[in-house]
Amino acid sequence: LARARASVVREEAMRRARTAAATAATLPAAERLGKRTMWALSILSSSQDLVHLGEACDALVECCSTGGAACQSLVAGNGGVDMLLRYVRSCGRSESHLSLLSKCLTVLRVCAMPSAPSAVHIARARACVPILLEQMQACRDKPLVFDAACEVLVLLAQNASCRTIAFAPSAAPANATVTPARANSGGFDAETIKRLALMHGILSKRHTADSQWLARMSSARTARGVAAAEAAKQKLAACAGSIKRVEALLDALGVDASAREMLATPATPAVHRTPL
Repeated sequence: LARARASVVREEAMRRARTAAATAATLPAAERLGKRTMWALSILSSSQDLVHLGEACDALVECCSTGGAACQSLVAGNGGVDMLLRYVRSCGRSESHLSLLSKCLTVLRVCAMPSAPSAVHIARARACVPILLEQMQACRDKPLVFDAACEVLVLLAQNASCRTIAFAPSAAPANATVTPARANSGGFDAETIKRLALMHGILSKRHTADSQWLARMSSARTARGVAAAEAAKQKLAACAGSIKRVEALLDALGVDASAREMLATPATPAVHRTPL
């Protein structure tokens, strides 16, 4: 009896799914994309299943890429940006979490395009830049996540209407000293500029070290050595791509190469000598 009842339930569910699919197929494209966007947003707001959340993000990427401003406005106007940033901040470092994190960042990147009306909503989102910077710092060894987070920031920095909002300087105390970061911030948040310059310096040092190691491995003749050299080449290329993205972000914020080098150099603490 239980099996028969389960079979009836499955058949009814399949019938409803076929009916819904047939109804959706008859709708205009814009309405169909709008309904799918709202469905994805409802999943983001209610589900805790990583698979379902990933499917919702995939749907949002497709809808926002195909539907353009209409779907992007739906995402921005229904709390989609805040939900995505919340998942970006809360994701862990497991493979499933990193996959969801990458998908959330992809949605944000699509919604941060210059022509997207949702770009300003991302720039105005609370702690948007710090959240993305945290992911860049935590995932320096994971180019997929690092590059996706950096690309969102690059799009915001290159958009004049978003740049002054997202990278607005934080209030400094009245007696605050003029640090190199504040002096070279170009009117933007000094702490953000400092963190980006430090990341650029760390990645540059890693690229140099990896290049030297690859040069030593280039003479390898064993299968294991050749495989290691090939992996090192891919790692080196990924690091170079990350460096270019950070440089593009700093360039958009008006930080030139000399300022980057100065900011990335740790300050030498002052030595106070006690008179004898």
